Amino acid sequence: MALQSFGTDLNRNALWQSMTRKSARLIVNCLIPAGLRSKTRTLIHLPENYFGVAARIAAIDYQLGVY
Repeated sequence: MALQSFGTDLNRNALWQSMTRKSARLIVNCLIPAGLRSKTRTLIHLPENYFGVAARIAAIDYQLGVY
């Protein structure tokens, strides 16, 4: 959400542009929730309340086009 607050266009996002490749990769890895299948984006063996967190992360990820 902090990255998103600087704008959704990563080409103009000051925070994203100031990151090293290593830092950007760490952010991308944070956008992949544990237990989420990357290709199907379905949750694996997790409680339903986790779905809300995963959905929010997936929405930000989609909006930014990072993942």
